[in-house]
Amino acid sequence: MKKISFVISFCIVTLIFFPAIAKADSWGSPQKQIFYSNDKRFIFEIIPGKESAGSRVPSRGTLFRKENNDKSNIIWSRQLENNESAVSAIVSATGKYVVTFDDWGHMGYGDKVVVVYGQDGKLLYKFGLEDILSNTELQQIPISVSSRHWSKGEHLIDEREDILILKTIAEKRIDLKTGKLIDK
Repeated sequence: MKKISFVISFCIVTLIFFPAIAKADSWGSPQKQIFYSNDKRFIFEIIPGKESAGSRVPSRGTLFRKENNDKSNIIWSRQLENNESAVSAIVSATGKYVVTFDDWGHMGYGDKVVVVYGQDGKLLYKFGLEDILSNTELQQIPISVSSRHWSKGEHLIDEREDILILKTIAEKRIDLKTGKLIDK
């Protein structure tokens, strides 16, 4: 009986003094998402994966270019690296790059936290947080039951320099020509 009351007491103390440890989150089913380049000329659509006839249909991404007549032409379409769906994405001003962020329901985990696609939808790079952040920085990220909440703002693509700028614990820059982290 003493052991049970100790466990209950321990749980109560943990919840009171360390609420971040017990932070819950919930994820509904992913829905179709649309992301635009800054000038809205390029449109990236994510169709989530789903179960169908006992097998998994992967998520799909399609990049469109809006023409002067308001019609959209498909630039490329492909199966995404993110299983169920990406959580978010950004599109460069010229449509040269599309970057997806995080796996639905598991932000900040795995090797698909940042996925960079290039011309014709070609997979250029995949990064996990461990590839981007130091151990000290990783320890500063708030966690919940399913996710590591690493994103701290709007990520950007500097197309003149071919650099992806990530807003996280510390701003991080990735050279999109080489896939290497740039030291400031």
